[in-house]
Amino acid sequence: MTTITRSTAIAASPAEVYAWYARPGALERLLPPWSGIRLERRAPGAPTDGMRVTLSIPVGPWRLPWVAVYRNTVPGRQFCEEQVEGPFASAIYAHRMLPHPQDGKEACLLEDEVTVKLPFAASLMGWGDRLAMRRIERMLAFRHERTRADVLRHQRFAGRPPLRIAVTGASGLLGRRLVPFLRAGGHTVTRLVRDPVSRQRDAAHWNPAAGTLDADRLQGLDAVVHLAGENIAA
Repeated sequence: MTTITRSTAIAASPAEVYAWYARPGALERLLPPWSGIRLERRAPGAPTDGMRVTLSIPVGPWRLPWVAVYRNTVPGRQFCEEQVEGPFASAIYAHRMLPHPQDGKEACLLEDEVTVKLPFAASLMGWGDRLAMRRIERMLAFRHERTRADVLRHQRFAGRPPLRIAVTGASGLLGRRLVPFLRAGGHTVTRLVRDPVSRQRDAAHWNPAAGTLDADRLQGLDAVVHLAGENIAA
């Protein structure tokens, strides 16, 4: 059993940081791009005890499920993710947002504590204890910097109301990153997709070639981000 911790000061209140974690899109923002880990399923809403999140991880040509359950949630202050299925023999990931005033202003100390036990299967993934710990440390460094940067970006516009935004090209290189960023900031995002049978709640059908658009799902928009177009690498 090994425990790794990391702490980062953020010039935002614990409640602000917790609220960012609780919004749709935050978990996707926290997945390192080099890891290949993908979010498959997560119930909407803030973390509550018993809520599950399902990820998938690449292992050779396959993808294996990684399922965690939220425990010990204290709204505005902390929550834990405990693995119930995945690559470790056991894993608990505790997130704490601690009051940490800076220059007389309200601020937060983000503290993460990861306790893992590696299984025999780790050798099949090319992991040893030291390599696994280095990967976890690298992941924590990424997650902390991403959290700090995103929270401070959104904090600049905290006095403005959240927006309803439509995004074309949401599955592209930029769209895959922009959509979760906007959602984690509290905005409502509708993806414009070309699949006419899509029943996803966050999507609206459009076909620019045929001139068709599911306008009913786009009522009350505040902005449109247009990212669709020819692939510049084509």
